Amino acid sequence: FEKTEVLPSLTDLFKKTHATSDGVFVDPASEKLFQAVAGRIEERETQLTQESPDGLPVTLSTEEADRIFEEVAPKKKGWIVGTGSVNEVARVNSSYTSRRDEETAQMKARMDSQQIILDSEY
Repeated sequence: FEKTEVLPSLTDLFKKTHATSDGVFVDPASEKLFQAVAGRIEERETQLTQESPDGLPVTLSTEEADRIFEEVAPKKKGWIVGTGSVNEVARVNSSYTSRRDEETAQMKARMDSQQIILDSEY
């Protein structure tokens, strides 16, 4: 990952920590979990796209994708398997998610203000 201020999704974090740089998973169980999560995310996006009034493709938010990861990933002693020390971060109380959502909102606001400037120039 590039060093950015935006926190990655659990799926991205899992892939980064359980696959080599060329995308080969370190073990079959990791690949199976990743494929199961990716499949569930794709199913949900397809369902939402079909339900969408404008028919435009729907992409899940990082929070929604993380929720699917948490549902699919096995738990061991109450911890989500495959997420390492992210479990120790007060993630369960959603500080991770709320911080990331706040960052996303700030980026959107910046983009909107830039778009207004661009629109006013033409």
